[in-house]
Amino acid sequence: MLRWKGYEVNGSCKGEQQHQDGDGVQTRERSGCAETTDLATRLAALVPQWTLVDGTLLRSVVFEDFRAAMTFIGRVADEAERLNHHPTWTNTYNRVQITLTTHDAGNQVTELDIELAEQIDRLTSELSAD
Repeated sequence: MLRWKGYEVNGSCKGEQQHQDGDGVQTRERSGCAETTDLATRLAALVPQWTLVDGTLLRSVVFEDFRAAMTFIGRVADEAERLNHHPTWTNTYNRVQITLTTHDAGNQVTELDIELAEQIDRLTSELSAD
């Protein structure tokens, strides 16, 4: 089960395991993946600038010019290296489009995606984008 800043995000992914206790009660353990049911609502409180689309977090950021967009990409790259978690992104002139999922978790949204999204939001604010 994914817990992030007081929120629980339930779901399943490749790492899910089912167990049955002595009383026949079925339980499931999850490796931090989240299904899209209620995820969009929960993520809205955590990273409101992001959109959940097909199980991925998406955000488009617009800067004053190309140089500002490149500065942003460099700063995000530093955070991504620190977290050892890297976004998928495209850049066209002053626009950067970012997609976050965790490949090792079957391309699901995990705690790492939320943490990187929060860092990206912080950098976006610092660099006066959008």
